[in-house]
Amino acid sequence: MKSHFLSTLACLTTLASLAAEPLTVASDFEGASVRVLEIAEQARAIHFTPGGDPVRGWPCWWYFRIDGISPGETISLRLTGSDAVVGKAGAPMAKPLAPLWAMPAQATYSTDGKTWKHTDKGARHGEEMIYTISAESPSLFVAWGPPYTSETATRIVREFAARSPHAEATDLCRSREDRAVPMLHVREGNLPAEQRFGVWVQA
Repeated sequence: MKSHFLSTLACLTTLASLAAEPLTVASDFEGASVRVLEIAEQARAIHFTPGGDPVRGWPCWWYFRIDGISPGETISLRLTGSDAVVGKAGAPMAKPLAPLWAMPAQATYSTDGKTWKHTDKGARHGEEMIYTISAESPSLFVAWGPPYTSETATRIVREFAARSPHAEATDLCRSREDRAVPMLHVREGNLPAEQRFGVWVQA
């Protein structure tokens, strides 16, 4: 009887996974970074690794959107650490990054890309970490941590500048891709130069 019940349950689980929309991964937005290794439809699991270029940024960062989720189902994220090398490849001091750099104890997720929550603690299995999420919507953003993009920085700088007559939203410089790097310039009232404390730069 027990064997028959388990067989029936397995069949129902398989049918449910076949009826579900196929899972897809999107990374065509600001700050996204991922390299998908496998999408297991029946297990509703995504195996991935960070997709960043170590020459241009932090190679342990990962951030992407999952589509095709059936609200209420559990999605598994199977993370393999970055295979990026610290230092110039082939140089005597070059060495691969430790997988733990890419593996926070808890991942973060969001249904709208604005409000972020933590997953339960991930389960470490050798060189991999597995996170599980009970999905609340057809699409889900997942990331190493809550992303802080140039768009976010620009919005915050403008909000702060609007709150104070001593603050000004401006640009610090331009990036190598000619993107603006936002800056908040704060200057107190009409204090003469000799009464000013100095210059405070925070980046």
